[in-house]
Amino acid sequence: MRKWLLATVGSLAVLSATQLAAAPAQKMSAADRKQGELNHPGLLRDYGGAMSGPAADFATRVGRRVAVQSGLSSDGEDFTVTLLDSTEVIS
Repeated sequence: MRKWLLATVGSLAVLSATQLAAAPAQKMSAADRKQGELNHPGLLRDYGGAMSGPAADFATRVGRRVAVQSGLSSDGEDFTVTLLDSTEVIS
């Protein structure tokens, strides 16, 4: 079975729901945003590229909602959420 990984550009952290709930609400800084933009191409290269289609669209919608609910930003468009084409699991 293929396993998928979400990478969120901006914070570049993959957090569990428990970690998100426990994390203090803090807005994403311009430095965080820049770091995400710089690292996103490398993540795509290292983990098989981006997937497309319904699953990727769903991941983007959900990932952006989670990011907004976390308090990082009030606009989901501030985030790039990518469903990676990889069988590797990163913990």
